[in-house]
Amino acid sequence: MYAPFNRNHDRIVVMDVRSAELTKYAANAMLATKISFMNELANLAERLGADIERVRIGIGSDPRIGFQFIWPGCAPPSRPAMCPNCCRPWKP
Repeated sequence: MYAPFNRNHDRIVVMDVRSAELTKYAANAMLATKISFMNELANLAERLGADIERVRIGIGSDPRIGFQFIWPGCAPPSRPAMCPNCCRPWKP
């Protein structure tokens, strides 16, 4: 019955509505945090003369962190309502 909604075979997590809403906000906040952190690292790298791309590859190679969403910039569609100023332009 749920096969059309689960084409990539991810798990379906069942929870109450309040927990589902908080989960969505928490996931978006975590994404915004990763992007904001990379923006700050990019600013620091620029000041120190470091290569942010090499830093990104270095920290992304840690399996606890991974490469998803660790690049400087912004992802406006994913920006949570609770963090309207979390993203700002980054110039390479």
